[in-house]
Amino acid sequence: MSKARLPMRKILEILRLKFEHGLSGRAIALAVCAALSTVQECLRRFAASGLRWPVTLDEVALEVHLNPHRVEQVST
Repeated sequence: MSKARLPMRKILEILRLKFEHGLSGRAIALAVCAALSTVQECLRRFAASGLRWPVTLDEVALEVHLNPHRVEQVST
């Protein structure tokens, strides 16, 4: 069973709460109604992407940066 993907709007909200408000992972998880592990994974992917906040990319470009392995799977 595959995991449901997080909507990009929710990912952007996680990033906003972290970088603009300095909330903890647990507080963010409560605010966006997501598991703490999901929030941590989102923040880990953002850190690994090399991007900085605030993000000036559109949602599609951000998706590519946060999930590069998904793009490769779809294109093959």
